[in-house]
Amino acid sequence: MFNSYLFRVIFIPAGVYVSVMFGGGAATGLEIAAYMSSNGPVGGLLAIGIIALIYIAVIFLCFELGRLYQSYDYQSFSKLILGKLFFLYEITVTLAMLGVIAYSTTGGGTAFADLFGISRHLVTAIILVLVIYLLYKGRRLVEMTMVATTVLLLATALVLALGTIYTHGDTISRQLQNTSIVFPDLANRVWVYAVAVTAFTPVLLFAARDLKTRKEVLFAAVACAVVISIPPVCMHLSYLSHYPEVLDKAIPNAWISGQVMPDLFTGFFVIILNIVILQTAVGSLQGIIELADAWKIRQAGQGLGNRTHAGIATACLLVCMGLSVFGVQRLLGWMYEIYFWLFLAVFLLPLVSVGTYRIVRGQRPS
Repeated sequence: MFNSYLFRVIFIPAGVYVSVMFGGGAATGLEIAAYMSSNGPVGGLLAIGIIALIYIAVIFLCFELGRLYQSYDYQSFSKLILGKLFFLYEITVTLAMLGVIAYSTTGGGTAFADLFGISRHLVTAIILVLVIYLLYKGRRLVEMTMVATTVLLLATALVLALGTIYTHGDTISRQLQNTSIVFPDLANRVWVYAVAVTAFTPVLLFAARDLKTRKEVLFAAVACAVVISIPPVCMHLSYLSHYPEVLDKAIPNAWISGQVMPDLFTGFFVIILNIVILQTAVGSLQGIIELADAWKIRQAGQGLGNRTHAGIATACLLVCMGLSVFGVQRLLGWMYEIYFWLFLAVFLLPLVSVGTYRIVRGQRPS
């Protein structure tokens, strides 16, 4: 079953990509509110569509480079596009991943704690323990749990959107009649978001190991982009029932669910969002582990053991717990302000120029 076309090309790449990328900030709703819905009712949908096209292009280039040169850890991949300066991307993305884990687990813990009345720090600690366990069990379990999480996420997001449309359809329809869009602001938000988020794609190259042809890579890229766009569309439509009030909320997804859906659904939805956030941490750390494994194989001919994987994860997560004291909104602001310019220089421009050249000409790095 795992070797079937659907699993290799659609389910595993899309499941891994959505679980990690959505949980990085969109699971709380802050990224959707700040970079998509803030462009207006119609502008938000346009922003999501443009971001999806950028996803397709970046994922295709990364997955195809990984397939052609068998580079499935981000160190060897960065050597393809940066040569001897590969360490610039390696350092930047490693620090960024720690920031994403700290931000997402803090946001998820806050939503869970606010809803159920328990300590945010306890929730965060539980998430981190589960992350270590999944990484200890290995990559295949990580991939399968990500596929399952994606299915649950899509189902709950669709139910929320349909429920909101059913109860607040007239309000949403009136909002969508407002077609005013400030295009310079929209372009700036889309550009900043797309560069900062898609720069994590090389970390998830382990999801592309089973892709065999360029056609499969293209289908996988389209599948990733389509599936990852569904939750933001659902959340944006739900936001329109209480727009623009929702944009100012600390955890927009949890707040809007509490406004339009029964308490039982809201509780289940927040649990699903925390599972997605857990998968973000797992996927990010799996990328770091793939890098460590590749280094160990070059040195000793075999990879690291599961206990070492868990040890690496524990060390990284302790750093993330330290960062979480700064709070979710402050961490989000820092991430996008700093990493946009860094990733533009050490990832996107080299990928589009050098990466495209290597794909077209088939030239290996010296």
